[in-house]
This record gives sequence, C-alpha cells and structure tokens, in this order.
Amino acid sequence: MEESDNNNNEDLSIQIYPNLFNGLLTIHSNTKIVNGSFIIYILLQQPVLFGKLYGSGTNKIETASLADGAHVLVVKQEENIIFTDKIIKTNQ
Repeated sequence: MEESDNNNNEDLSIQIYPNLFNGLLTIHSNTKIVNGSFIIYILLQQPVLFGKLYGSGTNKIETASLADGAHVLVVKQEENIIFTDKIIKTNQ
C-alpha cells in the first residue's frame, strides 16, 4: 500500500458510512473527486476490492465479495491518496 505525507482526513470533505457494514459501503464527498478510485485492503496490505469513484456526492460500493473482518479503505484522486480509514465488515 502506498504512503502519503499529505494524507489528512480531517481536511477533506469525505465521509464513509457505515463503518461497521454488512453489504453496501457508502463514500460521500462534498467536493468533486477527479479521476477518483478506491481500494480496499486486508490488513496485510493486499488489495481485495477496487473500483472507480464518480464526481461529488455519493458512491456506493457492493462488498459482498469481501470476507468479514477489518480492512483499510483508501480513496485516491489521480495517483494521490486523499483519504484512508479502517472499516469493519460483519455478517450481522
């Protein structure tokens, strides 16, 4: 997983919900993300799910293929990491 010195979640208008999820994970941005993408890693830094993000507003991610447990969500704009957060998938 790539590192970024400019990664400061508090300065961004990105929200991820719910943090503890079962099926859909929502990424909401108040600002336009240009050429955006997401990657979900297992905690061993292996990518397990990735896709494109479109503009501002809400993007929903179908997570049925993810195993239960803790993961790291990374949001990129172009090639720069602009947001990271720990997320937990549960079957409950």
